[in-house]
Amino acid sequence: MIGPEGFREQQHNKPLEIKDQEMFDKTLEYIHLNPVMAGFVINPENWKYSSAIDFSGVQGLIELNFS
Repeated sequence: MIGPEGFREQQHNKPLEIKDQEMFDKTLEYIHLNPVMAGFVINPENWKYSSAIDFSGVQGLIELNFS
């Protein structure tokens, strides 16, 4: 199955090495879109357990440090 931006969904649980910023961005987008693709919310920021809230400029449930 192919997810957002052609990111292939994994059929195993082996870790992937994040090799560059582009891969990080695509992986984060994929993670943030999971609740949307599952039909739980319309926008990633609406899932209260997601860091997508923080990336939209609003503080989520826990404080994130981006440094």
